[in-house]
Order: sequence, then C-alpha cells, then structure tokens
Amino acid sequence: MPSDPHGVGVLVLVVGPSGAGKDSLMDAVRSKFRNRRELVFARRCITRAADAGGEDHEYLTVDQFQKTQRNGGFLLHWQAYGMFYGIPALYRDNLSAGTIVVANVSRMVLNQARRRFPSRLIVYVTASPETLAVRLACRGRETIAGVDMRLRRAISTRPSGSDVLTVINDGALEDAADQFESILRGIAARISSDGRQSQESNGHEAPAH
Repeated sequence: MPSDPHGVGVLVLVVGPSGAGKDSLMDAVRSKFRNRRELVFARRCITRAADAGGEDHEYLTVDQFQKTQRNGGFLLHWQAYGMFYGIPALYRDNLSAGTIVVANVSRMVLNQARRRFPSRLIVYVTASPETLAVRLACRGRETIAGVDMRLRRAISTRPSGSDVLTVINDGALEDAADQFESILRGIAARISSDGRQSQESNGHEAPAH
C-alpha cells in the first residue's frame, strides 16, 4: 500500500494497556468536542458483533474484513485476541482537509503508523500496576494468570519517542479527560497557527477571528 500523503491534519493514535480506561477516556473527551469540525473520533471496524457491548463500531465478518483489507480500505489494521480491527481509510480525507483524527489502535501498529503518517502523535494512556490489576479483575474476563500476563505486557510494550505523550488515568476520569483535552486543544491551536502562517507567506491576510 502506498505511503500516506503529507496532509495538514494530525493523526492522534491512542494506545495503552488493558485496564487503562481508553474507551471511557475517549468517550469523556468526545463529549467535550461535540460539533467541533476540526476534530473527529474514528469509528473502528471490528469482527465483533455490534450487539456484543463495548464501543460503538462497525461490525464486519472476517471475510468482509479481509476483502476490505485487500482493497486498501483501512488506514491501519491489526489482529488481537481472536478479532480483526481496522481504522477505515475514509479518514484520510479528514487528514488531508486539516482535521485531527483520533483513533484507538493497538501498540503493535505504531511502527507502521510512524512510517506512513509523518503528521501524527501518540497518546499513551496508562495507570499504576495496582489500578490496572483491580480493573482487569473487575472485568472478570481473565484468569489470575491472564491478568498477570497483561500486566507484564503493559510494562514491556510501553511506547517511547518524541512523538509520545502520556495521560495518567489513575484517579478520577475527569482528571485524565482534562489532560487529554489539553493535548487535543494544543494540536488544534498549532494547526490553526500553521494555517495562518501559510496564508501570510502566500501573500494572503489571515481571516479575522
């Protein structure tokens, strides 16, 4: 698949270990940006029944998913825990139009995303091992051994780099949501500033606000 063109938008990749509360955090922040055209939250395609609970997603069968993948229908895609996940390619138009696209992805696709999307930021959502363990136990999906495996993976796969910002979701959800909201508003302000500078450099006066 060809590399993504250098758009003026920013792809914000949200990653983090199980139990970090990514879905809850994204729901909380999404409500703060409702009806804001400069930012969209990507709706994922998943081979999980739409009525299975959890996030709002587009259900695809495995055959449908693989056909979409072969036809270049995903910005990013991966497989985890027996299911397929994908970020639809339609969000490329948003990026080209200068929009911030926020997507919940797996840490396993970060290297691919870094190669293909030069204008991107990684938001790593995490919590203390004690908090992660409690949340995982409360979900009731894993055995004690399974919880331990996920905690060890959380430590070993923590992303690093100048494009990574960390949000600590260890206490009240509102506190973490404020951290995430501040990051997104900072990106929006930078895009707006870059746009004004581009207009001025081209001899056009930036519109008054």
